[in-house]
Amino acid sequence: MKIKVKSEDCNISLLLPNALLLNRLTARIVAHYINKANKNFQMTEAQIRKIFATIKQCKKDFPKMYLVEVDSEDGDIVKIRL
Repeated sequence: MKIKVKSEDCNISLLLPNALLLNRLTARIVAHYINKANKNFQMTEAQIRKIFATIKQCKKDFPKMYLVEVDSEDGDIVKIRL
């Protein structure tokens, strides 16, 4: 995953491996904080892992797909690519 933030003040570019972000430990942590924050909306670790598997498959099918691509009038740019 590549995260790019560009503004007048700073330019940030982060390269994060998907294996680091989309694993079982992360699924457990995400499920815990979703369930803690929302009492009406509960998700299990297995459901989060299915979402992660879908994201990994999308990366294979669409290798340069942008999840977020925002260009403001000020010239600020935020892009998150799988």
